Amino acid sequence: MTILAAGEAIVFGSAFHIPARVQFDRPEPGPYSQTAAPFHEWSRETSPFPLDQVIGAWGVAKP
Repeated sequence: MTILAAGEAIVFGSAFHIPARVQFDRPEPGPYSQTAAPFHEWSRETSPFPLDQVIGAWGVAKP
């Protein structure tokens, strides 16, 4: 939804009597940019995300 700012969401369901617009605390440190591109970040040779370690922890062989 384009009306929501970064860190905002519309919550609804059995835990809420009426739908509500909420704002979450921003992460510290913040992300590199306003939009995430995990595929591009994870496919780089020197990725800041330890993808190989995560796959190893899952016990899955990397193709």
